[in-house]
Amino acid sequence: MLNLAIVVGSVRKGRQTHKAAYFLEKKLKQISDVNVKLIDLQEYNIPIFEESFGSHTNPTESLKQAAEILDNADAIILQSPEYHASMSGVLKNFMDYFTKEISRKPIGVVTASSGKFGGLNASSQMQQLIFGVASYPMPFKFIVPFISNAIDDNFDAMNEEVNKSGEKFINEFLWFANALTNAKSASKAAA
Repeated sequence: MLNLAIVVGSVRKGRQTHKAAYFLEKKLKQISDVNVKLIDLQEYNIPIFEESFGSHTNPTESLKQAAEILDNADAIILQSPEYHASMSGVLKNFMDYFTKEISRKPIGVVTASSGKFGGLNASSQMQQLIFGVASYPMPFKFIVPFISNAIDDNFDAMNEEVNKSGEKFINEFLWFANALTNAKSASKAAA
């Protein structure tokens, strides 16, 4: 069983970009040997970064819950809108808290926007940050332009292009996650 965590880094009122993460969650839950937990930062009360979770003297309940999900995850998907050519501040804040829990894990990147580039700049910065927390960014990304016309309120694709891109992302991510997870297990067994 592959344990996955999806982190939704969109918290704005009237948000749309979160649909990309929920679309993937819906698809992944249909796969029998995959267990998916979603951390929607709109529902978690993550305070402004003070110190990493492991050094925090009095972590909030939200921090404890998120840490448990990340600890149990074999791989992670990070989703963000693009704000001013970058990822959301709330997602960056979240990653600062959980550097240890995210470290050495395969991570997929998902961005979405209302424009035609779908968060391309944010996706590149997210991959750079993933290297910065000593993790492994998957080269292939799920980028969703014109999100309002791409995924509906039931988290279903509104066109075949989004559906195909989502399926390709899932297939690539599962291969990537399994490859790294198996390599880590083999390394531990040999030690």
